[in-house]
Amino acid sequence: MPLIRKPLMLPYIGLSLSASVLAPLIYVYLSIIEVVPEPLQPKFEFKYVFLVPVPMDEGTIVLMSLILTVFSAPLYLYARKSYAWMRSLQSQIREFFTVFSSIAESTESTVEALRYAAKLVDPPLSVLVEKFANMYSVEGSIDDAYRKVFRETPREIRLLMASIVAASRSGGARARILAEASRYAHQLYRFRVAVETRLAEYVAIVLLASITFAVAAAVVTGLVETMAASALPRIGGAAIDTKMMRGLFYYSAIMLAAASSVVLGKVVRGYTLLATKYFTLLIPLVTAILLLVPMLMPAS
Repeated sequence: MPLIRKPLMLPYIGLSLSASVLAPLIYVYLSIIEVVPEPLQPKFEFKYVFLVPVPMDEGTIVLMSLILTVFSAPLYLYARKSYAWMRSLQSQIREFFTVFSSIAESTESTVEALRYAAKLVDPPLSVLVEKFANMYSVEGSIDDAYRKVFRETPREIRLLMASIVAASRSGGARARILAEASRYAHQLYRFRVAVETRLAEYVAIVLLASITFAVAAAVVTGLVETMAASALPRIGGAAIDTKMMRGLFYYSAIMLAAASSVVLGKVVRGYTLLATKYFTLLIPLVTAILLLVPMLMPAS
């Protein structure tokens, strides 16, 4: 069922904040009553590197990843609904201008043409167009009605609907303006589909970059732990802090996952908030890789 209105972001922010507080408290409680395995119980051990606290135990790393995941998951729910609302508008605007330009040729009233066209398209665009027509009819200012109704819609929707405002004041050029707007809407749709199809090929590549880094970091950490536990002489006689290495690799993996998510959301999908989708997926994945791969490596 299509969304009629754009969802409000504030309830999802409240849900994110609540989840990011409740989830770690539940996890700590389960650790206290020993439901969580001992290696994954948070000990809150940190060492500072240039004033940055680096987690030293597996349980604290799991807890930090849990907080990041439950914070971003509700934001992704908002982003998914908002993105679906915008995509519905982008797919319906092409059909709307085909209908509206034909109706406008047979009537001089822009309000009547908008009302007739609104009945022939689906929500959410039909709701916005009908609201636009009613507001224009009551207030008498098409500019004010346009700004109030379409201020939160995507830029291409605002641009195309602005052509109706221009056509209503153009006199004899009305039909030509609407015909050009309809042609532009069709070309824009074809261009967007072609670009998204091409960019979709890079989703797997960007995701694999984060996963590959996590695997490489986990293998290096496991090898260093194996060498540190063996009887091999240490280089320079200095001991290697494998816990510190794992914590630094964890921060690096988090930053790479965040950067990859923003690239996928902004560049590939065209909506920055969709980065929360990939961030929610990558954080548990890279955390599991960093912690499990060293455990699976054979001991010396």
